[in-house]
Amino acid sequence: MDLTKTVITKKFIEIMNRLYGDVSFELTPSIIGGLIIGACTMIGGFMGGRFGLLIGGSIGSTVNSYFGPKIITLQQMLLQLDINQLKYLYILLSEEIKKIVVNVLGCVFKGNIQLTNLLELFGGNSTVRSNVIEIISNFFKGIYSKRLHLIAT
Repeated sequence: MDLTKTVITKKFIEIMNRLYGDVSFELTPSIIGGLIIGACTMIGGFMGGRFGLLIGGSIGSTVNSYFGPKIITLQQMLLQLDINQLKYLYILLSEEIKKIVVNVLGCVFKGNIQLTNLLELFGGNSTVRSNVIEIISNFFKGIYSKRLHLIAT
């Protein structure tokens, strides 16, 4: 990767962290968690009957909690991406922001938008922010097989 791409990539991650650093996701465990609990419960049942089921289930739940839901910040997720994934996310965000700007400018030029609407759209960049968070969430759901849930915005 050449120096220009490295600088752009670092700047992109830096800006995303500054604007959306408070966004976190919960990565839920996969089917392996259920298998761990089930296997421990079954082994406990074979070894100790009803009481073994209770002990095995408890052990399985404890082990599963180690593999349980994890809170991941956007910064951590961005740093785990390879360059191709970062480029794809960059393109997705660029296209969505362009659509929003074109839509808003079209409404302004046609006279279909009031000052209050403009203030609402750009006062805290809430529309841009929510769309960016939605795109990021969908992007990472693709990577984590839809086991990801947004918990803070």
